[in-house]
Amino acid sequence: MLEFLNGIEVNPGMPARRWFFGEAPHPLMAAEKRGRADALAPMILPDKSDETALVRHAAVCWIQEALKENFTLTRALALASERQWGGKFYGTSTLEGWYYAFKQEGFSALQRQPRKDKGTRKALSPEACEALLQLRRQYPQLKVRLLVRQLLEKGTLQAGTFSLPSVYRLFAEAGLDAHSIQTQFPVTAGPTKAFECALANELWMTDMMFGPTLKLPTGQVIQTRLFCLLDDCSRLVPHAQYYDSEKLGNFLDCFRQALAHRGFPEKLHTDRDYDRPDKSAWPGSNWIGSGRCSCSINVEWIIMLS
Repeated sequence: MLEFLNGIEVNPGMPARRWFFGEAPHPLMAAEKRGRADALAPMILPDKSDETALVRHAAVCWIQEALKENFTLTRALALASERQWGGKFYGTSTLEGWYYAFKQEGFSALQRQPRKDKGTRKALSPEACEALLQLRRQYPQLKVRLLVRQLLEKGTLQAGTFSLPSVYRLFAEAGLDAHSIQTQFPVTAGPTKAFECALANELWMTDMMFGPTLKLPTGQVIQTRLFCLLDDCSRLVPHAQYYDSEKLGNFLDCFRQALAHRGFPEKLHTDRDYDRPDKSAWPGSNWIGSGRCSCSINVEWIIMLS
């Protein structure tokens, strides 16, 4: 049992402790000594809207105090704009809007108001939303751009009246975004899965990568390229060689040496569709491209290009 006498805290068996008059023991300390369980109750923090309103209210109160010191409203707003409110600077027009809003409607006018059109769609009509969702469920593996292009060609969507982010938001709300699609429609079979040929020389894979940079005695700098062919079944490298460029002639030289060492493959897999040698621009251009294909080997056009 604690007793308080002339500013002295008296506890039987414990030394007395004095505090200054006008002060009281800390609430948590007194509650702990009394064994109150409600002292550890969680504190209710203000939400983001209330925090914003408190910052605005502080600015309004400062302006009101400046007006009491016989400053004009224009001068008070100018001085307030030079101070930070919540870690940010605000212009005089913004501060003036807060001042009059608080003067007319009170503290509630300083809180952030939710959007009235939140949850509604302006760019996409209900018919367009339904068509997008139906096509997305029917072809979940297609890209969003391709789905939009198909609906544009059909006339369901009108170009310039919507944006792709609005389509992505629609799919996300319906649980048809890319992450949800992978969970709901997992790919269990098809050409996207890894494969491996059963026999050697059934399929060769070829590619090019940049190699080290060489500086010749003449001062010329050459960026080397490594051409490589790989057998898909045995993982054997029929041939690989560095060249000074990525032109077709260098690839054919590497390919001829691979044929001489390891025989003739049935198919060649590459990232460039070069099974049509009748393209006039192709022999003198780079053979690396963005497409990916597997083509049967044609001896006639290899000899012709060689």
